[in-house]
Amino acid sequence: QAAAGGGPLRLFDIQSKKKLREQPMAAPLEFWSFVKGGDPAQSVLTLATPAALFLWDVSLAAAATPPAKVCPRLPRSEVRECELSPGGSRVLLISMYIEDAERQE
Repeated sequence: QAAAGGGPLRLFDIQSKKKLREQPMAAPLEFWSFVKGGDPAQSVLTLATPAALFLWDVSLAAAATPPAKVCPRLPRSEVRECELSPGGSRVLLISMYIEDAERQE
């Protein structure tokens, strides 16, 4: 389970009740999910802040490294899903653009 509470992002193993990783975040987290695809041995999280999208390898075998920035986010976009290619060299980001309510009237 991943939880964000206004500062650090903490990753816990619920079964063993142990904290696995902790990472300070400069911006609030708006979206997170486990990435689909990629290397089956990896556990990668998609992290979306208001300004950017990050990937964070949280595999137990991986070194404790900070999330890697993948790309900036477009204003008024809502992240829905993120997938990795089998080699992990490409990222597919699925998001929705939120229209300005004032323009629709």
